[in-house]
Amino acid sequence: MILPLHARAPLASAPPRAPLTLDRALQRRLALALALAAIGAATLGCGEEGEGAAPPGERALLVGQWLIEDPVSPVTATFQADGAYRVEQDFGATPFVQEGAWALDRPHTLVQTHAAGRSTEAIFVDADRLVISGVLARVGEASGAGIEGAWETSRTVETAGAGGELILSSHTERAVTFDATGRGAVRTSTERGGPDGAAEPPVVEDGTLTWVAADDGATFTLSGDLRGDFTLIGDQLVPLDGAYQRQ
Repeated sequence: MILPLHARAPLASAPPRAPLTLDRALQRRLALALALAAIGAATLGCGEEGEGAAPPGERALLVGQWLIEDPVSPVTATFQADGAYRVEQDFGATPFVQEGAWALDRPHTLVQTHAAGRSTEAIFVDADRLVISGVLARVGEASGAGIEGAWETSRTVETAGAGGELILSSHTERAVTFDATGRGAVRTSTERGGPDGAAEPPVVEDGTLTWVAADDGATFTLSGDLRGDFTLIGDQLVPLDGAYQRQ
């Protein structure tokens, strides 16, 4: 039977309790949870399907453990079905570790919220491969064979303020066009957050590139102001370098 408050013994009659102490690992987990709760309130969870959210199949593909093999500093990433993630890069005695919450709030767009802030960028994921940086998405209809036409990508980095608010660190947009002659143009616009958190005027850089298709018709080598080997998969142009492999 639970007594009403006025019938209970005074609190002063209870013996004093020993002070509660937390080990360092638990303190870190509690601090991370509080930080994520403060800065992640506006972030869509991986299991939610808001307007424009990524299809369930893409979210299911991301769940799992991934590895970038590197003889010097391999990188592992784990994305859990409950929306938690962990990234670890092995630098030997002092590995880099980042933990937080992930979401796909629209197709091909990964949001990672962690104690230091939040990042939003384009990704590619299938059954075997995950690419988190440099993925281009086609704009409109193709204007010719292969990669001819317009493409774009973007990346936003925000930092957590003292009160848990998100402050713009940088927002980068890249527009790329490929013509039928094997040439192209790239325009990169970068906004950075000022001292008050407001975006400063963007810095715009224009460049040129050349592209060559491999015999398979799906792999392309870019040179100039945008470099690397890319593969065409659906409406995405995916870098071959820096890809995670599923474990």
